[in-house]
Amino acid sequence: MQLSPFALLDLVRLPDGRVGAVVGVWNLGEAYEVDIGNVRETWSADDLTPTA
Repeated sequence: MQLSPFALLDLVRLPDGRVGAVVGVWNLGEAYEVDIGNVRETWSADDLTPTA
């Protein structure tokens, strides 16, 4: 099993250009909960890009 590319990251870029903080992981890294301002959204790992 491979580690998630976002396992050690705090910030990720979403497809629409927003940047959010990873706060949760679903299904062994297939989806992530991301806080964007005052909103928490769930995104597929395929949609996220590392910021660093």
